[in-house]
Amino acid sequence: MAFSSCFRFPNNDGTFTAMTFTRSKTFKTEAGAQRWLTRNHCE
Repeated sequence: MAFSSCFRFPNNDGTFTAMTFTRSKTFKTEAGAQRWLTRNHCE
């Protein structure tokens, strides 16, 4: 069974946080968060 350590969730201020096992970053859009996760080898 594969476990994904990548998450994307909305913040109260309308931004989105993308998080991997070792890094996190805040984005203005959900699409931006998804692109960052894809570049960091998350699906």
